[in-house]
Amino acid sequence: MTQQSSYRLAKQFAVKRIELCSALTVGGLTPSIGLIEECAKIGGVEIHAMIRHLEGGFVYSANDIETMKKDISNVSKAGGHGVVFGCLTPANEINLEQNKQLFSHAKSLGLEVTFHRAFDFCLDHKSTLDTLIEIGFDRLLTSGQEPTAIEGKETIRHLVLQSQWQD
Repeated sequence: MTQQSSYRLAKQFAVKRIELCSALTVGGLTPSIGLIEECAKIGGVEIHAMIRHLEGGFVYSANDIETMKKDISNVSKAGGHGVVFGCLTPANEINLEQNKQLFSHAKSLGLEVTFHRAFDFCLDHKSTLDTLIEIGFDRLLTSGQEPTAIEGKETIRHLVLQSQWQD
């Protein structure tokens, strides 16, 4: 099944939004601008594009951040509704400065922002969630720090309760 036909199925089943990415075998990478544009032409489902141009982790250089900002701009121009990213330190903690840079850039373009499964590599999920809420992320993509969301359902439940307490 192609990514575009998956998008059509999402529309058929009244899915509100999808996370569009390429290279799922490596955890997902930024999709092509052409794919985003083609999905946007179909319409009816919000497109939230993965912003991750390199496989192999979530630690980025200053040059990587500039590339990611360009990708965010291109997602906006191509008709995307949001972006999905996450930047960590080598110690698997939130890279506050990098996430704030990307977050601010995306918000300046009117995009929603999701912190992705880099969260599942963080050591302290409670303080990490507090930090993401403080930054202003719209949502969190997690499997509860387990291989699958079913296995992580108790952690996810606690995260939901924690986020509701923050509102």
